[in-house]
Parts: sequence; C-alpha cells; structure tokens
Amino acid sequence: MISFARGLMNSGLTLSLTAALTVTATASDHVVLGGESIQAAIELAADGDRILVHEGLYLEALDLRGKRLELIAVAGAEFTVLDATLQGAPVVRAASGEGAGSSLFGFAIRGGVGELRADLGSPLTVGGGVLVSDDSQLKLERCVIAGNGHATVDLGGGVYVHGAGSRVELLDCVIHGNGSRLGGGGVAAVGGAHLQVESATIANNHAGAAGGGVSGVVVGAGATAEIHESILWGNEGLDLGAPAWLGVGAISVSYSDIGGGWVGVGNQDVDPMFKDLDGQDFRLGDSSPCVDSGDPVSAPDRDGSFSDQGAGINYSMGAGDFSVFCGAKVNSAGCEADIFWTGTPTLTGTDDFHLGCNELINGNFGALIWGYAEANIPYVNASLCVQPPVIRKRVQFTNGDASGVTDCSGNLHSGFSQPYMAGRLLFAGTRVTAQYWYRDPDNADGTGIALSDAVSFTVIP
Repeated sequence: MISFARGLMNSGLTLSLTAALTVTATASDHVVLGGESIQAAIELAADGDRILVHEGLYLEALDLRGKRLELIAVAGAEFTVLDATLQGAPVVRAASGEGAGSSLFGFAIRGGVGELRADLGSPLTVGGGVLVSDDSQLKLERCVIAGNGHATVDLGGGVYVHGAGSRVELLDCVIHGNGSRLGGGGVAAVGGAHLQVESATIANNHAGAAGGGVSGVVVGAGATAEIHESILWGNEGLDLGAPAWLGVGAISVSYSDIGGGWVGVGNQDVDPMFKDLDGQDFRLGDSSPCVDSGDPVSAPDRDGSFSDQGAGINYSMGAGDFSVFCGAKVNSAGCEADIFWTGTPTLTGTDDFHLGCNELINGNFGALIWGYAEANIPYVNASLCVQPPVIRKRVQFTNGDASGVTDCSGNLHSGFSQPYMAGRLLFAGTRVTAQYWYRDPDNADGTGIALSDAVSFTVIP
C-alpha cells in the first residue's frame, strides 16, 4: 500500500477535510472525528491499518500497543492537536515492538510529561512528547512537537528513543519549546538507538545546566544519529552532543546548519534568519543562508530551486504577532525564568492556546499575570512588564525536583482558552501582555519574589 502521508508530501498538498471525505474507506481504514478517541481506534486496529484523524483537539495520550499503524492527521498540525496535559504520560508511546512502517503524519504534539524508566540503570523520567523503546520504530512526518517535558522530564523532553533495535525518524518536523532537566530538551537518543533527522528544525528547546546544557539533540554513547538538511539552532546551551555523564555516540551530519558547528559535508554555523525566532515563527526569511543550501542531489523544492535546510512545513507559532521583551530577574538558583507558549490565541477554530514558563524555583508557587499594555516598571529589583491594572490567573505549584535542594526545575503552564478570553471581553485585535510572577524565598535581595520575561500578542479572529 502506498503511504497516504507520502502521497500528500509528494503532491505538495495538505489534505483538506473535504478531500478527506472523498477517500474511499477500506477495511483497514479507521476514521476519527473531532470529539472521538484516537486511542479507541488504535485498540480496534490491526497491523497495517491506517487511522485517519480529522481536525480537532484530542486530550489523550496514545499507546500504539505494538501495532504497525499509520496515523494521519488529514488537516495537518495546524488544526490537529494531541494534548496529554492531564494524562501524566508521554503524548505518544511506542514501546512494544512496533515495526517498520509505524508512523504519525501531520500532528501537533504537546503537554507530555514522560514516563519513569530505568533504561540507563537508574530511574529517570524520559520522553515527554514521544517515547520509543524496546525494539520499536516510529516515523514522525510533518509534525510539530512543542511544549513537552520541562520540569517533569529528565531526558528527551520532546522525543526520546532507547535501545539497539529502536529507531526514530523525524522528517520535515518542527521541534521547539520542549525541555528537560538533564539533557536533550528537544531530542535524546540513547542505549544503542538510531535517530534519523531529515529536513527538520529543532530550535528554542531547554535543558538544565546540570546535565551539560545540551538542549537541542543528545546522542548518547552507543547510539547513532544521521542528520541531513536540518537546522539545530537557538536551543539554550549546546545544540548537538551529549553531557559528559552520558558520553557521545556516533553522529553524522551533512548539509545542515548546526549552532556551534559540526564537521561534515555542506554544514554551516550561521544564523538561519528565521522570520521570528522569539516569536516561534521558524519559517526561513527570504535572505536566509539556509535557503537553497541543501544537498545538491536532493529533490528540488516545489519552486524548482535547490532544496533548503530545515523543515519545509509551512508552520508558524507566530500567528498572533508575538513579541518577547523585558528581561527576567535572576533567581536564587542563578536562572532567568523563560516564558513560552503553544497554540494560537484565536477566538474560533481549535481552542489550544497556553502560556507556560520554565526555569522557575522548584517547590514554590507562581501565577500568570497579564494586562493590556507593555511596561517596564521597577518592582522588587525586577521589571514589572505588564502595565497596571494587572489581572492574575490562579496560583499554581511549580513542582520540579523534590529533594529539597533549590534549583531551576520548576515549571508552570496556564491555559488561555477561548471561553476565558470571551469572559474577559478580549475581542479580535486586542493586544495582551503576559508575564509570570513566582516565589523565590532564598533570593539574596530579601524580596522573596522573582519575575519572568514577558510576551505580547494579539488576539485573532
């Protein structure tokens, strides 16, 4: 059977809802509509089946149950979101011997908190967004993996693959805004696993400095990775490698843009000139050095020019005109809390907009504050970046490391839903400014308080 996903990519089209309805269903096709359960379809499916998932926000964690399945989001990642925020698990789990041909196409994957495993000898929480282990294989194509891990995950905030028989292929994916405590905020391959990265963009991920600060892609000793026509840039700390405690595996890189550089044919270490890195718009600007810098033997782009480096998916988290500004206060653990977001602040369509913050003091409390204008007001030896009057969402616990040692493993996540925006009379075109306030009892200035940086965005129809 010709892969439906591959057919879409080769045609250069995103399958619309109307087109999806014209697909002739067979005994091996399972259709999931918004409001239904994808996991229920997985339970019913057999090896070789396809699951066609229509537009919607799916609040569940998926386990492929050892089956070789194609999961296809017919409307693409912009309109089809897997969110495991309330599930206490990875968003997608393939750890039961899933064979070659298992794949996900066109999903946004967020809200995963990983799974406690002892793959590396001691218990670690791994695989926030996607977990692949135990001789399993999974291809992720044209997916967006964002907002996973952070304070809940030790290794592999976005994607984690472990084991000599395990393999993950990332094709034309965007992986951003994920985090971990010990390394691989974006991706981690360990324990003999293989990672294949093709035409992907991995940016703006985070890892704690205690793990060596490798926040983009970690390839541990015994693991292998091939990275081709991809961009690893703007991750906090190192973009590629492994922390000393893990050791570095075999990494082959070609025709890619790697922050800090990497030996290989056609590689470069230059600013890729995303349209808006801080605003999470990872499309290449017209003058980007990554344009037409791909492998000369690769298929040309749709405009007939040489292939580019990085993901070709026309994806942007920038809808809403985001602007990050106003420096964060350095907290007692030496970190500056970093605000981030997932989804789009829209009044219609998929209701998926969230604001989060990482690098907070663990085991304390904080809250999202917001208002209608930017500011830079001196406040507790920091900057209050929201012009009063300030609106505060509910106080939340930062969680993080529970050993009693103060560190930056705390994290907060707050929904900014369509009903909430409507209830606050936020109409299309309204400009909103948001920042996180949190407790920092050990701060040397005696205030006991710290603030993150801030973001402004526009509510869209």
